[in-house]
Amino acid sequence: MINIGKKYMNKNYQRAFNRINECYKSNATFLDLSNLGLTTLPPDFFKLVALKEVNLENNQLTTLSSEISSLVALERINLNNNQLTILPAELGNCTKLKWIKIRSNQLTILPAELGNCTKLERIDLENNQLTILPAELGNCTELKWIFLEKDKINLLPENLHKLIII
Repeated sequence: MINIGKKYMNKNYQRAFNRINECYKSNATFLDLSNLGLTTLPPDFFKLVALKEVNLENNQLTTLSSEISSLVALERINLNNNQLTILPAELGNCTKLKWIKIRSNQLTILPAELGNCTKLERIDLENNQLTILPAELGNCTELKWIFLEKDKINLLPENLHKLIII
């Protein structure tokens, strides 16, 4: 059983803890924590090492803990419609990532370490505040699609010109 701290006693955090606990007990590979109004992820979330896909869409997350790197099996993450301004460099340690959805946040920069996610196929960055992409994304040899609508990127790094940019 996972412990719930007093800090996380509101109804939506209780729902999140229940879902995390159930995922933990069943060793599930998918977890839906969308639409809960979470401002932070409970620490026990990062113990779900079998997790392959997580939906964190439509919350109020402003940061993502560096502990995200403990989710070594993670292949898909949906962070759409949060308040993220930065992603931790440690997300680049999730080397099994195939797609990342980070649409409609407040990102101004991406960590160069995302270039370590060489299995990355798609990244949705629409409707952020990005003006530049790290050249290291060119290391993602499986990357085919980058969604950039409503971003302010005027120039792509040379090694990204082969991609389908939407």
